Amino acid sequence: MSGLPELEQKSKGEPPMKVQRVTKEDSLDSKTEEGSSTGSSHSKGLKKVGFVLSFIGQDYHGSAVQKDVPTIEGEFFKALREIGVFYKDEVKPSHFRKFSRASRVDKGVNSVGFFVSMRCILPENPVELINEHLPDCIRLLRIMAVSKGLDSRRNADSRLYSYIVPCYILKRAPDEVLNYDGPGMSSDIWEQPKYVNFYEDTFTDEDFERLVRLSKTFPGNRNFWNFSSGMPYSDVKARRILMDFHPEKIITINDVRYVQMRIYGKSFVLAQIRKMMSMLIAMFRGIAPENVVQYCVDRYKMNIARAPGEFLCLDLVKFDEYVENVIAHGGGEREFAIYDDDFFAKQAEFKETVLLPHMAKVEADQEIMKNWVQNLDGRWFFTDCKTIDDTKNRMTEERKKRTITINMDDL
Repeated sequence: MSGLPELEQKSKGEPPMKVQRVTKEDSLDSKTEEGSSTGSSHSKGLKKVGFVLSFIGQDYHGSAVQKDVPTIEGEFFKALREIGVFYKDEVKPSHFRKFSRASRVDKGVNSVGFFVSMRCILPENPVELINEHLPDCIRLLRIMAVSKGLDSRRNADSRLYSYIVPCYILKRAPDEVLNYDGPGMSSDIWEQPKYVNFYEDTFTDEDFERLVRLSKTFPGNRNFWNFSSGMPYSDVKARRILMDFHPEKIITINDVRYVQMRIYGKSFVLAQIRKMMSMLIAMFRGIAPENVVQYCVDRYKMNIARAPGEFLCLDLVKFDEYVENVIAHGGGEREFAIYDDDFFAKQAEFKETVLLPHMAKVEADQEIMKNWVQNLDGRWFFTDCKTIDDTKNRMTEERKKRTITINMDDL
């Protein structure tokens, strides 16, 4: 299966990264901090450390703390309170702890590389002690000393995700591949394929190469507003750099084959990856045209569903450029290693023995992916493709009859 794009290859047009200057005072320091500028006694003795968590997100409402619902950070902070790292009245980190997270995950999304940092004082053997107070579905993999000035979100270079799709979901489209040529679409153009045996795995090496070809239409420095959660076309925050998006390999779990997708970018907007996976599956199954992505990143309004979050995983947050700068200013390479061989071994063990089998069991028991994708079968293309300039002019009833409009968010 040749021709797979290199993971670290950056897309054309990517702007140069901004380098944050790191001074010797900002590099790793074994000395105790003297406290905040306000002189608060809470700040005395605190040191900046980073934590890497792995978890199964199915029973949680995302990562960030929310009122009256279980979250990943809520469980983590509770464990810190129970071992005395947090004060009893600290529901979430107080301002003097300088807490920051490298990324947030949606409800149900998993991770084997969720990174947060804060100022605190840890007891002896903190990893084992904290894990004793965490649920079995959440594991603390690593704690490391970091520089005082590390901001987990701003200093992260890029994020790496993976998504698994059952091979029996990836049924091929008809031979007549439809290429879309602009707004409006007649309902008599073609008929969607019918599948007699839903669970029949017909995915071949040729299908894998076709999936590679379709996924290559996504990467670049582009406006992903249609893949966001309600961002308008004019919002500059919708422009993101997607470096790589491709099927990496086929894995087998409990005798069922899955395609493991690799998603690598500087950062992502809310729901972007799940909507990209939804669009890719729709393109492969013949529900959407193969050239539809060029319209998704243009001014045409699309209503795209989110693929199930239970099969998405945050694998790693990279700090390569920041680490290089800290080392160059006296941090010391061994002392400042964010990740080491022991971490990668624990990460692989959790993913292969806990997370992936759980994903397969969820699909076998609840048929989440099957129920979601069956709503796509027999449907017409899902957008009226109105431009932003036309959104204020409602379509007439006659126009609605001639244009196929399916809101995939309702699927």
